[in-house]
Amino acid sequence: MTTGINLKNGVGILELTKFQEHFHENRIVVYSGLNCECILYEGHVDFAKRINLLLNEVTWHYHVIANLKGAMAKRYVCEGCNKGCKYGVVHTCK
Repeated sequence: MTTGINLKNGVGILELTKFQEHFHENRIVVYSGLNCECILYEGHVDFAKRINLLLNEVTWHYHVIANLKGAMAKRYVCEGCNKGCKYGVVHTCK
């Protein structure tokens, strides 16, 4: 199954939007750094399944974040608002 997206010139917001349409049962979240405030792109927010990517702004490559809590060194990362904290029980989304 192909997406029909031309990757010759890299992947920007337009291409990420097309990927989001193709992977319509997942929420694509792209981070520019390893903290919760560094979100560059966030797709369908109403889906629980996520594809977390880290953009290397030097090489312009995307890396899959297999373990978001481990990558951010947090015990809890809210999948609703992407806020990181020590414990999920004390967190409330705004």
